[in-house]
Amino acid sequence: MLLLISSTVIFSCENQNNFSKIKFINGNYNFGTLSIKDTLTHTFFLKNISKNKLLIRDAISSCGCTTIEFSKDAIVKNDSAKITVQFIPDKLGYSEKTIVVEANTNPPYNILTLKGDIKE
Repeated sequence: MLLLISSTVIFSCENQNNFSKIKFINGNYNFGTLSIKDTLTHTFFLKNISKNKLLIRDAISSCGCTTIEFSKDAIVKNDSAKITVQFIPDKLGYSEKTIVVEANTNPPYNILTLKGDIKE
């Protein structure tokens, strides 16, 4: 019985750290000045810096003016991936949009930002 309990504890401790670690290369993008008539496409790059496979579960934007594309394939240690966003301005003035990337990280939510000024 003692052997069963100790092996259960050991295996459960090993499985507790199934988290991955992301390193974003420039997770904040300042696009400067953009015309209200323009569409901006930007690609964020990330790297898996852990031994566990990185799984991006979802990526959502703070507004409907931004669409997001990302790979749903597992990213192995030291491999890179990209998240491409397309932003269509919807109002004049300063704009800051956040993209929340959900992954098997701790914490699970990672924030990217786009910001700049929208002119006529």
